[in-house]
Amino acid sequence: MPAVILVALILSTAQAPTGASARPAESPAARWIVAPRPEMPVAALRGNIGSGTVVLNCEILDSGEVDGCVIVSEAPAGYRLGRSAITAMRAAQAEPDRPGRYEVILNFIVQ
Repeated sequence: MPAVILVALILSTAQAPTGASARPAESPAARWIVAPRPEMPVAALRGNIGSGTVVLNCEILDSGEVDGCVIVSEAPAGYRLGRSAITAMRAAQAEPDRPGRYEVILNFIVQ
């Protein structure tokens, strides 16, 4: 049986807009001390999906801890990629100098 390798990339972390005039591209990105490392769910491996993308909206606290993540989108749906991403974010740690809400994009790839 071939080895399964999971690569989880944070494609972007832009601060979510706080008002109608706020633009995420102008906000500083979160910097990770401990990057999230999600695991490919068994359902995704059994479904032989190969790859997927999850977008989360998370709060980075003054301490750098990550809290209150919600799934914005996940594709393909139905393979529990979003749940895996949220679980991984619980162990993640950001630099404490940029608290706020951030969009986090995780890309799952099986090679």
